[in-house]
Amino acid sequence: MLKKCALLLLYAAVIAVLSLRPSSSWQQWGGLAHLDKLQHMAAYCCFSLLAAYLIRSWRRRCLAAAGILLFSAGIEVVQGLVGRESSWLDLLANLCGIILGLLTYKLYLVCRYRTVKSIYSSG
Repeated sequence: MLKKCALLLLYAAVIAVLSLRPSSSWQQWGGLAHLDKLQHMAAYCCFSLLAAYLIRSWRRRCLAAAGILLFSAGIEVVQGLVGRESSWLDLLANLCGIILGLLTYKLYLVCRYRTVKSIYSSG
């Protein structure tokens, strides 16, 4: 359990460092509009996917997702205090990523269950 918490805290620390460091040109990579929203969504999708993988019950997974969303909101507040731009759209992108991560893990479980079931029932 301690290793699982440490892994989630490490991922949260990486997100915090990347979110609070001074803005750089890597955010405008490729000239795509709103690329930063895709980056937010991807980062928080991975965060919730990692949490879903490490936590056994769906109730606790949902609580972890709520905690990740609160962490995300806290990061947005702190960004406004340290000279970065705080954005509701960033928070929305984070929420979309969190939901996508949970849905991806649920899809993985369903596919895994069906695969295992078909292996044992085809004999």
